[in-house]
Amino acid sequence: MAAVFLDTTVYCDLLINLGTQHISARNAIRRYSDVHVPVYAIKEFKRGPLNYFRYFHNKLASLGSYSLTIESLQNLSRTPQRNRVAGALQALRVASLVRFQLATSTHGGISPEERDKAEADEFRLLTRRLIEQAWARRRSIGTHHVELACYAEPNIRRVGKLLDLDPVRCRLINRECCLGPAIRSRQADVSALLSAIPNTGGRREDSRRRAVLKKLRKSSTVSMSDDDCRSLGDAYFALFAPKDATILTTNTKDHEPLAAALGKKVERP
Repeated sequence: MAAVFLDTTVYCDLLINLGTQHISARNAIRRYSDVHVPVYAIKEFKRGPLNYFRYFHNKLASLGSYSLTIESLQNLSRTPQRNRVAGALQALRVASLVRFQLATSTHGGISPEERDKAEADEFRLLTRRLIEQAWARRRSIGTHHVELACYAEPNIRRVGKLLDLDPVRCRLINRECCLGPAIRSRQADVSALLSAIPNTGGRREDSRRRAVLKKLRKSSTVSMSDDDCRSLGDAYFALFAPKDATILTTNTKDHEPLAAALGKKVERP
């Protein structure tokens, strides 16, 4: 098969996951001679999964306790920010696998308090390594990169024991995301995507995606903000995947109707 266009889910599995998900993603892209990686996926990766890993790392650093970090995640799970919990648990799962592989646990003969602190530091350092290595390798995947002119990719900064991922937003050009003019010029495709997105059911991501597309269809001069760019989400991949490329994603349910509206294919690893 000729070309594949990577969705953020598969890109994340390649960069920061272990186990069967990583193996499936790696084997899937080997079937293609051309692997297109959109920088939009890099942006979503940094703002989403990598940021959740950073959240877990910084909790360990600020609390200095493994047990208090887990308790903090438990408390967070009862709030509207519970999506951070899923991301932090993913960081814990991956760090635990690395920890097991390295066999670095040597906490015998110390008090429970000292062990708790030592485990927090161990998981923090493993998570930091995962984050920094993943970001350093972000452009090592793929044969082509689809650029996003308004998005900067500076190195991750260490601030004491904490990690800082800023900026995670677009650097607007003439007060607009660089995708705005390209999308406004494709009114037929915008209308086709709007028809493919459910207008009922109450999913927030569908409502936000429809709002952005309706905004860009309504006027040839309306500006596209960074929040609009983020809300575009899965529609970006349907719009900008090459015609002859298959969109590779673990989320075929959401991608298939959007891709089909524009005559494109979707595949799962």
